[in-house]
Amino acid sequence: IRTTKQSKELINKRIVPICPFLEVPSLQERFIPDADAVIATWWETAYYVHSYSHRKGMKFYFVRGYEVWYGNQKLVDQTYLFPFKIIVTSTSLKKTLQDKVSVTPDAIIPNGINFKLFYRINQSYKTNIKKRIGMVYRGMELKGMQDGFHAYRLVKQSLPDISLVLFGHPPIGPVPDDVEFHEYPDIDRLRTIYNSLDVFMLPSHHGEAFANPPLEAMACGTACVLTNVGGVPDYAIPGVTAL
Repeated sequence: IRTTKQSKELINKRIVPICPFLEVPSLQERFIPDADAVIATWWETAYYVHSYSHRKGMKFYFVRGYEVWYGNQKLVDQTYLFPFKIIVTSTSLKKTLQDKVSVTPDAIIPNGINFKLFYRINQSYKTNIKKRIGMVYRGMELKGMQDGFHAYRLVKQSLPDISLVLFGHPPIGPVPDDVEFHEYPDIDRLRTIYNSLDVFMLPSHHGEAFANPPLEAMACGTACVLTNVGGVPDYAIPGVTAL
């Protein structure tokens, strides 16, 4: 279920849903069909779900991050105390909820990768003369963009034949002069970008509950350099599958 506003945002970002959606004017109960289960996916939606009658189904809360960066902490924390079945995406996020609000989630269900979408393309092996370093661009401070740029500039002093590839949200701040940028690439283009990289870098700070891009890059045969945050320890072995 999504609101008309959310539909417009998806269209503007050229994101095509993979299953049908019911569009509703708002998330008030009178617009929500009866169901077997109803799932809150963001702290604000948790308040709507909390208000629904039993006719809307068993209540679940799919928590994908400790979402205080976009909300009042008191209001956000309250949602984790609602009588929901709580699902988180990583061991780190489970510990965060235990430490912050003394709540133990009911299940950890990590994100997965569709290997029909992310896979190696004829690499014999990486033959780039100018080595390519890639990052997802996000404007939020917790994504650590400036740290990533600083690391890139430091490495470039010793290895001048490297280039930086960014993809995702259009930059809202300064980026290195020689950057190659791809705005919201579709899946086929994204797979090609991952395959073109020699190294994928994730410089995120705390608050990154589970990052999919490193998994996508790994599936495409690209080496990863990652910060030890969120779901990374659940799928990356330091010095073995990533640095």
